[in-house]
Amino acid sequence: EEVMKVIYISIALLRNDQGAYLITSRPEGKPLAGMFELPGGKIDEGETPEHAMVRELKEELDILVCEDDLKPLTFLSHTYDAYHVVMFVYEIEKWSGEIKALEGQGHMAWATLDQFHAYPMLEADIVLLEQLQKYV
Repeated sequence: EEVMKVIYISIALLRNDQGAYLITSRPEGKPLAGMFELPGGKIDEGETPEHAMVRELKEELDILVCEDDLKPLTFLSHTYDAYHVVMFVYEIEKWSGEIKALEGQGHMAWATLDQFHAYPMLEADIVLLEQLQKYV
């Protein structure tokens, strides 16, 4: 059996006062450019999912989040053609700083769970959001 590369990712459900979640489009030059995704990114070797979440939000959006304010919500295990992702999903309602697109994200939007279908989302994110709709 062929061994697949497994990528571990921390994903943020940044929730605003209206109950909508932040999504951003992938920058030009990256694979799947223009597709929307939830903020987050790869967990580095020796890094906890919580530390990765805080780091990624600072790097991507210039916001500061305390690890204590990360609410573990669920996880998702999803196979793409070339690799497999395991996503650790945190709901976050408190952060400091103004959200800015630091990594060239083309667009940012706030969407409720029933609005996500209007955006071209990454496959794993669609699976995750469909799961969440069942629980919320």
